[in-house]
Amino acid sequence: MSIKKEIFYSGYKYGQLLYGLESGAITEKDLRSEYTRMRSIVTKRIKRIQASKQDIGFLPGKTPSFEKLVNITDIDALAHEFYNLSRFYTAKSGTVAGRVEQRKQAVEALQNQGLTFVTVENYRQWREFYAWYKQSEFADFYDSTSKAFEEVFKQGGATPKQWEQNFEKYMRSEGRGEELEKYRAARNARNGG
Repeated sequence: MSIKKEIFYSGYKYGQLLYGLESGAITEKDLRSEYTRMRSIVTKRIKRIQASKQDIGFLPGKTPSFEKLVNITDIDALAHEFYNLSRFYTAKSGTVAGRVEQRKQAVEALQNQGLTFVTVENYRQWREFYAWYKQSEFADFYDSTSKAFEEVFKQGGATPKQWEQNFEKYMRSEGRGEELEKYRAARNARNGG
């Protein structure tokens, strides 16, 4: 593999990218060309994720966006944008299949914590509730796969039942009681109740 390809395709490390530019292993023209190509791929992926019937889209206001090449005026800004773009490009959450797998794993983790009311079907609503809760109720609370989440449960934080009640209260306050009843009926059917 050539040095140029190695810099572009082995981890997209920011320092490696800057070193490649400084050493002349890659040129600004190479970087601009690769940025354009990769941005096109990522833009298509984002559209596929948003259009997916599997409800794995981004939360409102959280859809990634990357600058058009014409708007990037200096090489440092280009290197920084390239690095951010490449992080999305290589992330599991950057594809439909990766997001579906992440959702499944997150639901399993939440259910292992006792939050059995969170299902694949209502996971998007749980994410919306959780984002709202993080901002409004408990600013230091982290994502459901972090150690902090486990610690809250261990140290007498909200019980799974309290989480379920808060989630249901949120859904009703958002005018989504009908969705809530649909998920509740599906859960009861699965549990034989």
